Amino acid sequence: MTRPAVTVGLPVYNGANFLDEALASLSRQTFKDFTVLVSDNASTDRTPTIAENWARRDSRIRFFRHTRNIGPIDNLCWVLEQAQTPWFTVAAHDDKWSAGYIEALYKAATAKPGIVSAAPQLVTFHGDGRSVLERQYIKQRG
Repeated sequence: MTRPAVTVGLPVYNGANFLDEALASLSRQTFKDFTVLVSDNASTDRTPTIAENWARRDSRIRFFRHTRNIGPIDNLCWVLEQAQTPWFTVAAHDDKWSAGYIEALYKAATAKPGIVSAAPQLVTFHGDGRSVLERQYIKQRG
């Protein structure tokens, strides 16, 4: 088995309200060469059940549950440290990713030597239905 090109780290604590939608959007990606590492920070809601169900349905989704809450920063660092792929991105439990999200990032990041980071265009949705388009960044070394 070959190592995937991208790890999506998803640190979460009590994210049951949105986690199912977030994982559904990741499972629909057009780029298939990735793994999702869900790191549950000892949630007290249905987060573990939702994540375990997705891990059973989609072999790209892996689930880990901490026995005690290690805090949000350490949980984020934990998923980053577990990544064994050339590329890493982070997701939040309340993100909804367009189907081409990972593909667009991967193409931008690997377009030419020296690119070390890529960030997508972001659309922020507000509870009142408004949306705000954010900007896209691509950074090159030197």
